[in-house]
Amino acid sequence: SSGINAEYGVCKDKKQRWKMNAGFCPPFQEPTTRAMGTVQEVTAMPGERVLLSAGLVTDGTPMVNITWSFFPDGSEFALDLPNVREIYEFDADYSYEGLYIAEISWCSNAEKVVMNHYSVQVVDEMIEPTSEVTTQPPTVTSTAMEGPDNLVSGIYYTCSVFPGGAIETFYGSGSHYDLACSHVLVADVLTDGDYSNPWFIYGTFDVFEGKGALASMSFYLGRDIFEFQRGWLINLGGEKMVLEEGKGQQVGNSPCFVLYENLHLNLDCPNFEAYYDGIMSGHI
Repeated sequence: SSGINAEYGVCKDKKQRWKMNAGFCPPFQEPTTRAMGTVQEVTAMPGERVLLSAGLVTDGTPMVNITWSFFPDGSEFALDLPNVREIYEFDADYSYEGLYIAEISWCSNAEKVVMNHYSVQVVDEMIEPTSEVTTQPPTVTSTAMEGPDNLVSGIYYTCSVFPGGAIETFYGSGSHYDLACSHVLVADVLTDGDYSNPWFIYGTFDVFEGKGALASMSFYLGRDIFEFQRGWLINLGGEKMVLEEGKGQQVGNSPCFVLYENLHLNLDCPNFEAYYDGIMSGHI
């Protein structure tokens, strides 16, 4: 309409649109996703809470599109699961048995499509596991940050903490925390066979915008203690650590290095990596 300063053109996603305020658009930011590679076998008892993760670690700009499809056992036809994004959760009964497919797409880019598959089976009782592990936990490819030589890329098992107290464990199973206090998220009391060098990661929860959220992550590595806090703050011995965006920095005298980039905190330590979005969720 008249009085509006706009022009017609092709956007970065190759689609034609009316463009307004040309300098006001946010920069493109690719999402981080996790492809599990194989069908994840999920077994639950009737009434047990089940959480399935689409595989989104951090969202992009613009936001990713997530669709869920469900193929009931014995059916060749898929049912769409509307109004579901990162986590699909339900109380198990036999009507939920079948194959679930989560598809993550971004900006009509076929190379960025990630699909994860879950096969859900509901049983009356659980079979005791044998000593042989027959399934593989999901993996995530980490990207090395700039810094010392010990910051390398690799494949790691991942534990994820989502808003609302939903937890995806290192083995891909789901659970809930009560969010009433701080919890030990990860611990290793026998690091490299040494009892004198344990490390712990605590999560403290509160309510943010109406949902239970991860308010902080506290790291205990022997004598070295520091905390990631909401708002991208690092508490180091009671003092605020000064961060330089886009540069890997050593955290105090600890063997860990942190990278603050794109409004996220990424921590690289000798025995683990951790990520905090600065608001409500984290991954280890």
